This record gives sequence, C-alpha cells and structure tokens, in this order.
Amino acid sequence: MSKYESLFTQRVIEVIENRRRDRNMTIDDLCTATGIGRNSYYNKIRGDRCFNTEEIDAIARVLGCDPLLILEEASAKAQIESDAQLAKKAFARMQTLVAKPGDTKAEQEAYEELP
Repeated sequence: MSKYESLFTQRVIEVIENRRRDRNMTIDDLCTATGIGRNSYYNKIRGDRCFNTEEIDAIARVLGCDPLLILEEASAKAQIESDAQLAKKAFARMQTLVAKPGDTKAEQEAYEELP
C-alpha cells in the first residue's frame, strides 16, 4: 500500500493514469509536456508523494480536460467505494443481529420466516 492511504488520493492517481493511457500517452511524454520530472511523477503514482494542484492543472491541460473533472471523477469513485465499505460493514453487523438456529423458540420462528 502507498504512503497515502486515502481513497481520494488513490483515485486521483488512478484517474490521471487512466486518462493518460486513454490518450495513448507515455509517462515520458506526459512528463515532458507538463514539466514534471520523471522520478517525481513515478513517486507520485506510487503514492510516495502527492500531486499538488499546479501539477494536476498542468496534467489536465495536457490530457485535454479540466482539472476539476479529474478531481470530481476521483471524488465520485472514492465516495462509491466508501459507501460500499459502509454497506458491507452494516450488512455484517446486521447478520450478527439476526436470529440463528438454536436461539430461543421465538427467535427461531423469526429466523425461519426470513427470506
């Protein structure tokens, strides 16, 4: 796992890389066009360092999109994943609350009526 474990930071990296690949652009081409050093870019896509807003702006211009689109897409993906994780936890908690075989007779009857 990268140094930056926030879902949002990981999704920003993912969106940038997906858009770069969609444009059939190499990392070297992107680095040359943006002025971001190659080693710096690799450190950022590995999550060792974060992209700053100036870099996201430069990357977006080279990739032909608005920098806000990169951030919005990353935010939406992170929110979906966060919601899915919360739903999974809630479902697991709910399962522990549902009556199980061997419970009291009333609980057993409730268990048998579940779909």
